[in-house]
Amino acid sequence: MMKWEYEEINIYPENAKEELNNLGEDGWELVSINLVFGGITHGVAYFKRPALESSERIVSDGKNQVLVKYNRMSDLEVLEAAQKE
Repeated sequence: MMKWEYEEINIYPENAKEELNNLGEDGWELVSINLVFGGITHGVAYFKRPALESSERIVSDGKNQVLVKYNRMSDLEVLEAAQKE
């Protein structure tokens, strides 16, 4: 059976397109947006993507993404190693 992970974020009109594109690049699929009125109007967006194995994670520096298997390296060390390749 497919396992999913979920994300919930607040989306504001001034950066909605950029935020949605960034999440899409990270493999997140938009499932729903609920509008919130009062105060600052914004949307609460819900996303899903296939869950990674417990020993995997995606590390990103905003430009590059690396799928890593669990190890004892810090995120920064993994990114530096990936950039050298």
